[in-house]
Amino acid sequence: MPTALQRRAPLHRCQIALFAKLPLSARRLGLTRTETRPIVIVRAMSRLERRNYPHLAQPVGPYVQAVKHDGLLFLSGLTALGSSAQGRSITDQVAAICDAIANVAKSERTDLSSLVTVTLFVTSLQFASELSAAWSEHFAGCSAMSSLMQVGKLVSPDVLVEAQAVLALR
Repeated sequence: MPTALQRRAPLHRCQIALFAKLPLSARRLGLTRTETRPIVIVRAMSRLERRNYPHLAQPVGPYVQAVKHDGLLFLSGLTALGSSAQGRSITDQVAAICDAIANVAKSERTDLSSLVTVTLFVTSLQFASELSAAWSEHFAGCSAMSSLMQVGKLVSPDVLVEAQAVLALR
């Protein structure tokens, strides 16, 4: 008895979506529609790859610095902790974070032009103008989305700024 979908490739881990019409993306996956009622499209999901980088301060606890998924690299917890910029000015700490992002990008065979978005967490918004100037100095040619948030505390009193970033991998 025919089913709503005929698939040509085996399924492993799956993602399921319900559609009333067969979209072009389903045709690209080799799926064909055999009935007029809603169909289910199933596609294999990419695996998550979790990793830490030896040139960054290692996370404390069961955390990772980065996760790769579907051509994106998600970075989190980037601070000046453990670097020569720890306990110094916001400008020095931003420089250390920018260098860390650049080094991670280089180790992933990309560059800062692949930066998609950055979220900066600061302990005080009084640093906003210094932070903006330092960020612009290091990322002059990049036009990534960004957010700035004030938080009560970060991991150490010596840390004034923390960053999260997303890079598109090539």
